[in-house]
Amino acid sequence: MGIHPLTFERLLGELFQSQVYFVSFTPDSGDFGADLIIEKDGIRTAVQAKRYHGNVGIAAIQEVIGAKRHHQCTKAMVVTNSYFTDAAWKLAMSNYVWLIHRDRLLEMIKVM
Repeated sequence: MGIHPLTFERLLGELFQSQVYFVSFTPDSGDFGADLIIEKDGIRTAVQAKRYHGNVGIAAIQEVIGAKRHHQCTKAMVVTNSYFTDAAWKLAMSNYVWLIHRDRLLEMIKVM
């Protein structure tokens, strides 16, 4: 059994703080598609955290696109401990959503 999704969100918050981002967490429910809002150099980013066993699909991308506008962010990002489907990559690329998959996340943690 893995870590709880809320614990995953908190760990991501610590990771972004180590990269000199200001981090705020959205409510556990009613987050409008963002789990964290990170800010650096005046740029606000809505972050959707997905702790999954399978691949993350387009629903996560759609959620963070809505969250970006709702939370008045400039950018949007989805971070997962897994990987993304091809459809998720395509939708993210056409909407300028950053995707961080398992391998990239592990690289970020190593330099933390």
